[in-house]
Amino acid sequence: MQSLVHNRIGISGPISFDVFMELCLYDPSFGFFSAGAVRPGQAGDFVTSPEISPLFGSLIGTWVSQVSPGGRWPLVEIGAGSGALLLPLAATLSDGQDTWAVERSEASLELIASIMPEATVAASISEVDSGDVVVVMNEVLDNVPAALVRRTETGWDEMVVDRDGDALVLAEVPARTEVAAWADSYLDSIPVGSVASAQLAASALVQEIFEQFDGVAVCMIDYGGSSQELSARTEVDLVRTYRHQRTGFDFLAHPGETDLTVDVNTDAIAAMGRAKGAQVTVRTQREFLNECGVQPMLKDIRDRENAAARAGDVMSQLKARSEAVGLRALVDPSGFGSFKVVTMTRKPANRDGAAASS
Repeated sequence: MQSLVHNRIGISGPISFDVFMELCLYDPSFGFFSAGAVRPGQAGDFVTSPEISPLFGSLIGTWVSQVSPGGRWPLVEIGAGSGALLLPLAATLSDGQDTWAVERSEASLELIASIMPEATVAASISEVDSGDVVVVMNEVLDNVPAALVRRTETGWDEMVVDRDGDALVLAEVPARTEVAAWADSYLDSIPVGSVASAQLAASALVQEIFEQFDGVAVCMIDYGGSSQELSARTEVDLVRTYRHQRTGFDFLAHPGETDLTVDVNTDAIAAMGRAKGAQVTVRTQREFLNECGVQPMLKDIRDRENAAARAGDVMSQLKARSEAVGLRALVDPSGFGSFKVVTMTRKPANRDGAAASS
């Protein structure tokens, strides 16, 4: 597989890590997401919050209803995957509220089209036809290809993937101009010697959303942290891999065969939103879901479980208990509850360019 990657792209020298990541995940012939089946799910390679509990979508729906005036703004999920989030989320929307599923995976688009014929599927955010929009992204930015950099005494080095015989290895070269500029903007506070991801493509995606639409509400959920928090990462855990519900695969030994992710830099994403005139809030998934009403939902489930127990309805009791277990997992501070949620909202402009009132 190692030689296959290099032969397919027709080079024998080093390639930047973001190019390598793009090939491994999205190459039409052997990319992890492009060439295989739908990846997320209990029977897939990894699970995300919507697979843990379909009530995750209902809770996100609470936020959508708060930021979409009168339910008029179309909902767009970028990276809709198996539809596990979009299906329950769409059920909370106002009548007539348009729903879009944006995905790079043809297998995912076909699946969503089959289970949600009312949704419009698209391969790119540029295909979404609307002036205002609500965008939801759950564990998407971690899969957007990123460069890898190291802070040096004089600036930035960049990690590239090169060949050592038949093996793929990481090497360091002076950073490209655009990579160094990004690092100067968002990683300038990290210590010399620290390694980090330079997330130019993720920043570009955020910029595209704000430039394409007028009124914007975005909810991005992912694992990550601030520049300072992420600077504690080492080369070993800077990049994560997932396959068959397990992690720890050597991505250089198995290119295209595993999920490949990096922690999201919430400082950079938040700065991009603020630069586009958005109000930005960063908090944990636990905090965000508490704002969306997870605790009253848990109380209602406990009440149903107790009522079923008193009535001797074992199946209903077990169903309620299972729902509660899933919800608690979503807010577990040592697990999914520690994920970061970045919300960004910008009101649409009036014709004279002034901000419209909500």
